[in-house]
Amino acid sequence: MRTASVAEWTVRRLAGKERAASMVGDLVETAQHRGSLWFWLAVVGVVVRLLWRPLVAFVAAFYAGGWTYQGLQMAVVGIHTQHRPPELWMPLFSVLVGAGTLLWISSLYLLIRYGFRDRFAQIALLMAALISAVTCYWWQPLILTACVITLVGAIWLSTRENVRLRAALALPMMLVAGFSSFLIAFFLSSLYQKLAYAGPIGTRELQKHSSLSWVTFVLILAATWGTTVACSILHGWAGRFKPGETETDNTLAG
Repeated sequence: MRTASVAEWTVRRLAGKERAASMVGDLVETAQHRGSLWFWLAVVGVVVRLLWRPLVAFVAAFYAGGWTYQGLQMAVVGIHTQHRPPELWMPLFSVLVGAGTLLWISSLYLLIRYGFRDRFAQIALLMAALISAVTCYWWQPLILTACVITLVGAIWLSTRENVRLRAALALPMMLVAGFSSFLIAFFLSSLYQKLAYAGPIGTRELQKHSSLSWVTFVLILAATWGTTVACSILHGWAGRFKPGETETDNTLAG
């Protein structure tokens, strides 16, 4: 009984209470004929099956965030940028770059973990594409018009279905959580930089104080993890309107 309790507690962290009880119960029943070794090997197999998609999704989202940030930043203030926004608009474009980066992190994580048919993933991907298009091609009226029409259409569709509406409402909450995670990470990184080396940081200083790069990397990794955790929590919240489906089943969909 204690073995089953430990196994159920472990699986519950990934699959939820109801699903974990059902899965571990089936394994306990079969283990009466196959033994405890088979039981624990089966539990490890269940954990691996439940864990591989979140891990792959997190790694992909982490690297996508770095590539997206660099790409959007170069499109706005890069050396070879032909259409640089006016200085007065730079704060707005900074917000767009940050929001676009967070949306690409979230949409890729949601798509890999929950599948392309997930409403939250679809809305996050659509908004990531729209913000990226506006950021990179803001000077072209045709693209801006198409983005505005698409956004209005998406808002209208969201009001027609509870699942889409709740997913649309979860999106700004995810952005707030993501922005908060990265702001905390950058604050702690700058604080550690001042403690480790109180002066201008260049290539020579980074080579001499390698911990600066490692601390920044770990903090950005933690901020990405915080963003993906917020995605998972809000995904469960947004999926409660699905008919005939529990929150646990919805969380593991796809």
